[in-house]
Amino acid sequence: MNKKDDIYLMRCMSLAELEEYERGNILINKSRHRGQATNAVGFCFFPVSAQSDTVAQRIRYLAGIVSLEAVAVFRSKKKRFRKACGRYRNYKKDADSLKRLELSGYGETCQKTEFCTETYSSKTMDLIAVGVPYWNGVGWSVIWVKGEEEVKKAEGV
Repeated sequence: MNKKDDIYLMRCMSLAELEEYERGNILINKSRHRGQATNAVGFCFFPVSAQSDTVAQRIRYLAGIVSLEAVAVFRSKKKRFRKACGRYRNYKKDADSLKRLELSGYGETCQKTEFCTETYSSKTMDLIAVGVPYWNGVGWSVIWVKGEEEVKKAEGV
């Protein structure tokens, strides 16, 4: 892979989706998400870089609206994705988010850059790390299964 064209992306997902990816199956999602205030189509991923929010911060935007059974960090070619913008709960301005443990409701919202694709597989995306998100009583954390070192390296690309 030409590193110049690489992009690192994270996605919170169900264990079933992760298992499909690990089996080498092609995952397909043609959903249009316009009803949720985004122009994304299909699977949505957040960018992971030194300029983006950390993986744990991204989970805070997603808590209560997507499956948090697993979080995965991938490397792929940027040209495979369409840049989009989604509306998420702004946990930084939502005073009640800690009381609710961020598991429901939006409160204040913010716009976040995301990248989307209608299909992906192990042939189009390299799995860098897999983690299990959990609420530690103060905020979200991730237990990395494949190695946090790789994720920190990806965030610093």
